[in-house]
Amino acid sequence: MTGHVALEVYNILGARMAALVNDVKEAGFYQVVWDGKDEKRNAVASGVYLYRVTVGEFSSVRKMVMLK
Repeated sequence: MTGHVALEVYNILGARMAALVNDVKEAGFYQVVWDGKDEKRNAVASGVYLYRVTVGEFSSVRKMVMLK
């Protein structure tokens, strides 16, 4: 099974920091590493960030902590 997958990182105010994945993928396990930089390639501050995973019509938002 294949589907469109999007993985985005947002700051606590809801501004998008990075789009890590935006592609069609086969079902399976994947690993993505965020380098801690925003879309303009500036390093982001330590703190709480949100990431959203969207696969087809499924979407989930979770918290994560960026530590330097």
